[in-house]
Amino acid sequence: MSALSIEYVRDRYKSRERLEACCRFMENELMDAPRGDLGSLDLVWFFPWVEARHELSIALNQALLGFHRASYDHQQRSLELILLGSLFVSEQTA
Repeated sequence: MSALSIEYVRDRYKSRERLEACCRFMENELMDAPRGDLGSLDLVWFFPWVEARHELSIALNQALLGFHRASYDHQQRSLELILLGSLFVSEQTA
C-alpha cells in the first residue's frame, strides 16, 4: 500500500511541490522556531519542537500507509505541541 501511495505522490499528486516544501520545513526549519535565549530554553528546552517534528513524520508515514485517521491524530498532537511550546517560551508567560 505504501509503495502505491509513494508512486502516486511522486507521479500524479498535484500538490507535490507543496508537500515537499512542508517536509523540508519539518526537517530543517521547525527547529529554528523556538526562541534561542537560555531563559526561554530553560523552561522546555527543545522538547515540544523535537516531538512535533516526530509526530509530523509519523503522520506522513500513516497517511502513506492509508491510515488517515491516525495521521490526523498525529497532526493534531504536533500542532498542540508547537502551540504549547510557543506559549511556554512567550514573554508573557511567567
